[in-house]
Amino acid sequence: MSKDNYNFCILFDKNFLLKGMALYNSIKSNCPDSRVWILCIDDLTEEMLKKMNLDGVNLFSLEDIGDNELIAAENTRNSREFAMTCKASFIGFLLNNFRTAEIWVYLDADLFLFNSPESVFREFAGKSIMITTHDFSKDVDARIKLRGNYNGGLIFWRNNEVARTCISRWRERCLRWCYDRSEDGKFLDQLYLESWPEEFGNDLRAVSPEGTHVAPWNIGKYSVSIDKNAIKINGKPLIWYHFHGFKFYLNNEGHLSPYPLTFINKIIYRPYLKELSRVLEKVKTIDPDFDFGLAKKLNFLRRLKQNVTKSTLSIISR
Repeated sequence: MSKDNYNFCILFDKNFLLKGMALYNSIKSNCPDSRVWILCIDDLTEEMLKKMNLDGVNLFSLEDIGDNELIAAENTRNSREFAMTCKASFIGFLLNNFRTAEIWVYLDADLFLFNSPESVFREFAGKSIMITTHDFSKDVDARIKLRGNYNGGLIFWRNNEVARTCISRWRERCLRWCYDRSEDGKFLDQLYLESWPEEFGNDLRAVSPEGTHVAPWNIGKYSVSIDKNAIKINGKPLIWYHFHGFKFYLNNEGHLSPYPLTFINKIIYRPYLKELSRVLEKVKTIDPDFDFGLAKKLNFLRRLKQNVTKSTLSIISR
């Protein structure tokens, strides 16, 4: 598939703007001719992105989507819950209004593209929907494993009737219930994916995240290495990494520092932190007071406690 036909869709608010822009930069670095479609969940995000004059981007506001039920749901959910509720509405809007674009890829804002995704697009051949399994590591908290077999942060869609039906059902379910708690077989937007293999059969492909969608919940299963400046997972190029839960703050020198407990692998996390620093530097040329998405500064004792806890958990998991 030609990179000219890559269409990536992302959504975020001001609290995920730094991560969302890091993702955008990684996409343009690896797929320079692709188009990126961004839903700006709040006014500040839209204002900032417009001032950046981003290449190959289409920006949308909630009002542009025109989903009154979605807008009404904002008052009943916290920011994370509402962002997850927005997914299906935004994807459905794009597929219904831009029919000439054949394939769409939804990405959570805290993903990052390390290499060309061409191999993943090849896996999507002949299917209408493609999702990734969690493939949990043995040391992952049992409560995390209750969040289902599939992750909703990376989904491929072919613009056909099957995909649009799936998205319509997903939207209806998320509008009815999308909360950050486990309840009656539901959790945010994610556990709705559990029924998709049965509902859509051979039109859906569920792939292993190895290399494709590595994350904190499965990285413990894989070998991470560098070969000729390319990060490898079990010897294969790392495509997307999901920096779920990664926290960082401005230290006393004015540089970004990570929370040790969320800085899981130096090989993968160091280049991401550098990209976030570049994004923050650019954002501050537009708004010097911008500090959304930054965690509370760690003092010496709190940082020491995190490092000790991280070391202890590493020993226990061996």
